[in-house]
Amino acid sequence: MRLRHALASAGLGTAVAVGTMVVPAQAASTTTTAVRSPAAACTEWFDNAGSGGAERFHVQCPGYYVTVSVTCSSGSPINGPKRWEYQKAECRNGAYITSGSYRATRT
Repeated sequence: MRLRHALASAGLGTAVAVGTMVVPAQAASTTTTAVRSPAAACTEWFDNAGSGGAERFHVQCPGYYVTVSVTCSSGSPINGPKRWEYQKAECRNGAYITSGSYRATRT
């Protein structure tokens, strides 16, 4: 097992640690990309509570619509629909996330 820190950007390129979790050792380094307004106070985190221990990427942005996308170790891209304030994207059947991104918008 290895320790991974989930990070959220806090405007002007400042990174703030928002959580720590343990994930399976086979998980590759996960990269996240935030594309959003600097005013968005978003929180992002990962867990492995999906089907068969699959990883999930969660994002919560109060006052914003959120769209989340991930690429899984199986090679599958997963794109969640736009949702108000919270959204997640989940790999299937025990796969882990290799990269993830989200967009927070007012409309």
